Amino acid sequence: MASSFFSTPPDTGRHPKPPRSSFSMDSYIPGNKQTPPAPPTGQQMFEFLLLFDKSSGSPKVNYFMVDPFAPSRIFPKMNTIAIHKIKNISGYQPVVLNNCLYLIGGKDWNNGTYMSGVWKFDPRLNSWSIGRPMTHARCRFTTEVLNGYLYAMGGETQGCKVTDSVERYDPLADRWIQVCPLPKPRADHASCVQGGKIFVSGGISNLKHQCSNVFW
Repeated sequence: MASSFFSTPPDTGRHPKPPRSSFSMDSYIPGNKQTPPAPPTGQQMFEFLLLFDKSSGSPKVNYFMVDPFAPSRIFPKMNTIAIHKIKNISGYQPVVLNNCLYLIGGKDWNNGTYMSGVWKFDPRLNSWSIGRPMTHARCRFTTEVLNGYLYAMGGETQGCKVTDSVERYDPLADRWIQVCPLPKPRADHASCVQGGKIFVSGGISNLKHQCSNVFW
């Protein structure tokens, strides 16, 4: 299970209207299908928490709406949307960069093909586009955003091998480049950004080996 936050434009009833969002905003009052009120002054979009099932190949994504008047709180109503870009795909990575949702890599549930593709969802346009694919197809990897770049780290690659490869994506140039690899190959690991650095921990170095408690 993975989660991502991103925002969509509100439909304020003013003209011209932005494209209608794919995400429901009826969480203010359960069962109320009316347009919710505009968010507080200075807040341009409604925020959602998305929950992805990366192991089953299901296209269904559960999501919650963040309370625009109390950003530390989410509404209890859970909604579901089908994203068919991830149907029958496992081990992919969802990540938000510049308020756009990216779905990256993975493995075809049916034929075992490793994937390098990139799908980008822009909530302002309510549309999907294809980004430049990674230089290496992979699944069971991690992604992080740092200083405006997106990093894809480690994972499982062709031949069921665990890789130390790290690639960096520049959204302005729509380009991936190889950067400094991990100290050792890792898959199913965890990562986070703190203090301007990327930290990686745990995972496995070989698909036949037990989990690691190494922290970089």
